[in-house]
Amino acid sequence: MDLKEVQHELSEIAKKISNVEGQQKMCADRIEKSKILINDYLNLKKLTVKELIQSEDTFFLSLQQEIASLQQEKTLLLQEKILLQEKASLQQEKTLLLEKEESLQQEKASLQQEKILLEQEKTSLANMQEIVFKRKMELESKGAKDSERPVPFKKYWSVDTFENTKIAKILEETFKDIIIDEGSLFLSADGVKSISAASDTYPHILIDKLNKERSKCLFKLWDAIQQNEIVFLLGSSGCGKTRSIFEFLSQYYGIYFTYKKSSAKRIPGSGDFEYTVFRIKATLKSKSWDSADSKQEYLDRFIKCLVTVRLYVFREFSEKLGERFNPELWLFIQLFPERYSDILFFEKLLDTFRHFDLNELDTLLQTLLEYFLEKNKTHLRILKNKEHLGIFKNKAHSRIPIFLV
Repeated sequence: MDLKEVQHELSEIAKKISNVEGQQKMCADRIEKSKILINDYLNLKKLTVKELIQSEDTFFLSLQQEIASLQQEKTLLLQEKILLQEKASLQQEKTLLLEKEESLQQEKASLQQEKILLEQEKTSLANMQEIVFKRKMELESKGAKDSERPVPFKKYWSVDTFENTKIAKILEETFKDIIIDEGSLFLSADGVKSISAASDTYPHILIDKLNKERSKCLFKLWDAIQQNEIVFLLGSSGCGKTRSIFEFLSQYYGIYFTYKKSSAKRIPGSGDFEYTVFRIKATLKSKSWDSADSKQEYLDRFIKCLVTVRLYVFREFSEKLGERFNPELWLFIQLFPERYSDILFFEKLLDTFRHFDLNELDTLLQTLLEYFLEKNKTHLRILKNKEHLGIFKNKAHSRIPIFLV
């Protein structure tokens, strides 16, 4: 190889070296640029991560605030729930208080009515005392002798008149715990209508001017017998026993039975009691009985039916007539049922009720008794007439005034 070729080869090598250096420089520049880019990227990346962390912190803070807000809202809702429960409880208490107030008002009204009745009784007693005093003064002013003084419809319920007779001793011994001396009461028959012997109407002397001033003189007697379970009215025929019962029943609700409606006496009343006795007698004679208990059960059924029918009719009239229904009207319904209906409703109902099961009958009777006692609001006992001694001696009826004539 000659020198030129060597130089040429060296020039080529130098060019290659120069190219390599240029490439190295270029690589160095690229590396430098890459470093710059990498540094820029890393700086940018660092900034982005920091912002992201800050953004997440902000998000978590927002979540915490929202959770705290929801917790507060939950607390408020719980408080509101408690307030609503307290309000409901207060509303219930208010309702109970209103019901109690209404009950107290009704009780107050009832007490007011009782007070009015007591005032009326007090006034009646005062009027009676004044009448007795005036009558006494009239008799004294006339100078009448004791034996000649007119007795104002004295009922002779005392046995004093017969104290020297054997009958008096028997009566006094038999009724010593329940006898009431009525001699001090002033019972006048002045103004009562009379009836002719030919009259076919009901005896007006028994029902005329009921529930008037004159009948209030019986209050003293009723007060005296309130503690007795059974009271007997003793006296001769025509002395006023039945009339006294009517006077009482014109002011208090009661049950009135008539056993015998004879044409001679013409005592008013329904025929259900007489019908009951007839059925009992006929059945006892025609039927063979296993024991005395079965007989007694049969009698109990009829007697319960008899009272149940009266109380059932009482409730029906009371509910249908409302305030128009009063003791006097109820008395007349029992005395003259045929004037209110062509149907013998007492007897018809008696035939219906006697087929009831005994337990059903007891339940119905108890319900009607409670209704009657609530309506009547009286603590008087059963009264009976000594001429027809009664069979209604039952503790369940001891507060119902039942009269048997």
